[in-house]
Amino acid sequence: MMNHMDDLNNKFKTSAENFSLTPNATVWTKVESAIQKRKRRRRFIIFFLIASFIGGSPFLFRKKEDLSKNENNLKETISSTTV
Repeated sequence: MMNHMDDLNNKFKTSAENFSLTPNATVWTKVESAIQKRKRRRRFIIFFLIASFIGGSPFLFRKKEDLSKNENNLKETISSTTV
């Protein structure tokens, strides 16, 4: 059984090695334009992620400051009620 599968694999392999396909020029132009569109889209996504990180980082730091202020206020409240 295994020998039959090896023979079949070898037949496909030799057939594929001898096969060549040359697309015409219009196909190549369409492929190139599709690649360029993907590159432009990727650049936009990367730019958007970087811009949103830079724009959103002050809010993250401010939120941490607010949390630390709230924590200090809570500690002061607890200490004043315990005394």
